[in-house]
Amino acid sequence: GISSDARYLVGVVAFSYLNARLYFLYDRETKQWTAPGFSGTSTTSLTPLCDGLYQLDDIKISSNGLYVGATAYMVKPLAGTDNYEEYRVPCIYNTQTKEFTIYDDAASRDMSCIVIDNTGTLYVAIPSSTPIRSVYIRRQGYWIDLAEILQQNYSMDFYAQSGFGNTGTPIAV
Repeated sequence: GISSDARYLVGVVAFSYLNARLYFLYDRETKQWTAPGFSGTSTTSLTPLCDGLYQLDDIKISSNGLYVGATAYMVKPLAGTDNYEEYRVPCIYNTQTKEFTIYDDAASRDMSCIVIDNTGTLYVAIPSSTPIRSVYIRRQGYWIDLAEILQQNYSMDFYAQSGFGNTGTPIAV
């Protein structure tokens, strides 16, 4: 990905190997890179900014370059066992403030195909495990189905008018 002003570029190291990738954001103005969700530099080790964060996937940058949306791949120990649970949740990185926000809660699990707009609003698809998905949008702390937004704001019954059983997968905004 690239911001519309070409200042920010999204890159990836070791793209060939599943669950062994490092996505980074390169700032052409400062000639510095950062790994959203991690602290550290090219001369130090990278440390996750939250417990259980293993890596980021599916990184998208807003066209104005202010926000990065991604899927956080989480690995956490299961209480009372030697086993781990693995799951994915959405997250946002603000390129100006360097703030990293992760939505690590039950309602945010299994979301994928992250798209982010110029205001930092996330658009996701759920469930991630099938191509038959619906679009949800993060507004005021809640995930709202696109069909509900169309109904409330435009009195449009998406399912009746389109004949589809789901709203699909976000590609770009």
